[in-house]
Parts: sequence; C-alpha cells; structure tokens
Amino acid sequence: MERYIKRLNAAAPLLNGLFYGFSMASGYNTIIEGKARIAVPRYRGKDVSSRMPVFYNPVMKSNRDITLLLMAVAAKLYGMKKWRIADPFAATGIRGIRMLRELGRGSIEMLKMNDYSAAAVALIKKNLKLNKIKTGNIAVENTEANKFLLNNKGFNYVDIDPFGYPGIFLDAAVKKTGYKGILAVTATDTSALAGTAVAAGMRKYLATPLKNSFMHETGIRVLIRLVQLVGAMHEKALLPVFSYYKEHYIRAFFMCRTGAHRVDELLGKHKELLYCNSCCEKRIKQQNDDEKCGCGKQMAKAGPLWAGNLFDKRLASEMAAAAGKNDNVDEKTKTFLKVVAGEAANEDKCGIGFYAIEDICEKHGIGQQPKTAEMIKRLRQKGYSASATHCTTTGVKTNATLAAVVAATQQKGL
Repeated sequence: MERYIKRLNAAAPLLNGLFYGFSMASGYNTIIEGKARIAVPRYRGKDVSSRMPVFYNPVMKSNRDITLLLMAVAAKLYGMKKWRIADPFAATGIRGIRMLRELGRGSIEMLKMNDYSAAAVALIKKNLKLNKIKTGNIAVENTEANKFLLNNKGFNYVDIDPFGYPGIFLDAAVKKTGYKGILAVTATDTSALAGTAVAAGMRKYLATPLKNSFMHETGIRVLIRLVQLVGAMHEKALLPVFSYYKEHYIRAFFMCRTGAHRVDELLGKHKELLYCNSCCEKRIKQQNDDEKCGCGKQMAKAGPLWAGNLFDKRLASEMAAAAGKNDNVDEKTKTFLKVVAGEAANEDKCGIGFYAIEDICEKHGIGQQPKTAEMIKRLRQKGYSASATHCTTTGVKTNATLAAVVAATQQKGL
C-alpha cells in the first residue's frame, strides 16, 4: 500500500496537468516579459487559476514591473550593495529571471527560487536555460514555502506572493528577512481585507474591515498591521515603504529594522478608524470616544490598523521617474506610479482615508459632480493639501475638514 501511495504522489503533477489542459506533450507558449523569455505551459482553461499546472498570470506583469523598479531604486536609496533574494512561490521563474536580466547578475549575490510543484521546478530550470543563465549563485528548490525559508540562511529580499492569504507564511518570512532587508507581501483575498467578508477579515487578519469608498486603503493598513504584529514577536520593526492596491490584490513592501524601541514605536501607530455612513465624516478613535458623529449618527469602526504612512515619498518619487524612462513598463503602470508619487508626497498632512466625490455628492444632495482634478484645484486654492489617490479615480486625499470638502464640491466659498 505504501508503495502504491508513493507512485500516486509521484504521478500527481502529470495527472493534474492532463486534467486541466496541460501535459508535457501539449507543449509551451514562449512569451517575452521585460527582458526575459519565458516558456509557459499551454492551458485550455479560460481564466487564470491556481488550478493551472504551473501558474502564470500575465496581468501581474505590472506587479513584477513595480517590484523591479522598487529594487533598483532601493539599492541606491538604502545602500543595498548585493541582493540575497528568496522567491518561495516562483512558478515559472518569471520574477527571479527578470531580476537577473534587468537588475544585473552583478547586483545579485544569491537568488533562491522555490515551488512546491515538481512541474514548476522543471519549468524554472527550462526557463533558466532558455535565457542562457548559468547557475552558480542561483538555486532552485522543490519544497513547501515555509520549509524552504526556514532551511535557508537569511535574505535581504523576501517575496511572499501566494495565491490568496499570505498570513501562514509570515513567521518564516520575518525570521529570514535580515536587518535593513526588504520583505514584500501580497494578499489576493481582498474580500477579507476590504469588508465583503467581515468574519474572514476578523479571523485571518485580527481586525474589523470596513466596506466603504476607501475600503482598499483600509485593507492595505489592516495587512500592514498583521505583518508588523508578526515582526514584533521577533523584535523586528517592519516599516512600510511602498504599499498599494491594484486590480485584485494588495501589496506592501517593508524595510526591516531591529530593536524593541523601534517595534514599540510602530505598534503605537496601530489605531481604530471611525467612519460615518451618513455624512462621510472620518476620524481616528480616541480614548473614551463615544463613536458618535457630529451629525448624530453612530459611526462604523474599522481596525485596528496601521495609521502611519504607506510610502517612503523619496522611493515613490524616484520609482515614478525611473518608470518614465523604462520602455519595459507600460503606460498604465507609469500613470499609476505618478499618482502614487503625488499621494506619497501629500500623505504626511492628510492621514488615513480619502473622500470619494460621488459619496459626498450623494450624502449631501449635490447634483453636479466635479472632476477629481477640479476638486483638488479648488481645495489647494483655499490653502489645503490635496491629491489624488491610487485606490480610485474619484478619490481626494486632503487635510480639509468635511465641511470644507462639501463646500468645495458645491463650489461655495470656504
């Protein structure tokens, strides 16, 4: 019986491939992404899915573009001389191979790619050969992600990019992220983070999400807090330097520092947020707060969540500038990074959340909805800080009061 089970386990990748539209005999498509050529298994399914024999999502090219831009700029800003990289969910190897081709092997001391799928590991090796990359400081492993991380020495770049919830990989990832290293974390279970699945959010992220116009920013902040809590257990202070929501996922990059005092400082910025569904008022909950809005309504509560900055504004600015000069980056991603850079430059003054213009119009009976650029212009003319947000095209981040925002929407004197 034991021998029979071993044979079934050995055959599982091939059987899965045949069932979902792929086998070694069915061949590959070769695609070009950035400076890399990647063989991707042909797949007869209509949608990108975790059921694919070796996962590849072309929509996530933007995610990989942003990662490469961040690493290139961070190397200069933070003095990263040599990268020691861990990619526990390598799949086709596209991320690691692009790092080798676009960051340059001279900037990479070590790259370790891993996947639980034997078919994926075989494909990674095939793609390394396709790109004429010799091994040496490159290793490809075939094991469970936590085991892969724990069995290796420390890294200064760890990328946790699973399909779904990242929480079960955080302890191992934090342990293996070194001082002044960068930890990247992706979550695709946005329903739990953004308030559609409240119970799941509380269970998995230890916080109450809130479904409203700025739910994805709230989701970013809930994810950041969870990562910081895991870091705190190891006296590692994980400061977010670039965090964003895009399409179907939330992603955050953290700079790792050590020391109990740094950890305590970050934990002191874990707060609860109050929001009024009747008038759009928002505020950080204070001690002995009655949670009532000025309009008399009971406010909804989100959190605890990270109430500090989402970005290092220098990093965001230089990433946007670098993207503008990079032919591998599409125009949509370049525009996205410009918006992020503007948001980052403004966030010190504006705090958590933003005002969605359509919500202000609906809640306050305003018939004509102004364009976002016009709203920003009106608020700035009155001396307020204001910028767009990357989370939605109709959101305005500002330090203006709600009354001032309503007046600007109505184009009344402030």
